[in-house]
Amino acid sequence: MDIRKMTSADVPVSFEIAIAGREKSFTREGLYAAGITEEFVVEALDGNRSVEGWVCECDGKVVGVAMGNKTNGEFWVMVVLPEYEKRGIGSKLYNLTTDWLASQGWKELWLGVQQDLQLNAYAFFKKRGWEDDEMRGPFRIMKKFLPESVA
Repeated sequence: MDIRKMTSADVPVSFEIAIAGREKSFTREGLYAAGITEEFVVEALDGNRSVEGWVCECDGKVVGVAMGNKTNGEFWVMVVLPEYEKRGIGSKLYNLTTDWLASQGWKELWLGVQQDLQLNAYAFFKKRGWEDDEMRGPFRIMKKFLPESVA
């Protein structure tokens, strides 16, 4: 397992992983409709540097991705291919993203997950201290306040 910073060359495979995730939170059409295209993500990574991301590779294949947005404190995305779950990949990607957002000065982070409380994403974040905040369209917005020692 090798985790490294995401580059613009990783963006296409990151979209494939996001779409292939167990909980099917994303479709390419849905992402595009929300204005999240490969070009948009490349610009955010390399152009205005508003996001930072990490990818996990196993056997030369990207199997997980996570990104955070420094402009608003959003934990943007985290997806691991189903066949690579339960190996600590998600936790490592989570820690890198959370630590980076904290290093950008954020004391409160937020993210959106699907409304279904039975889904793995909800349990994953809840276990790490995230709390329900509000419903926004089809998403449950969760927030986490970082301890002063972390930020």
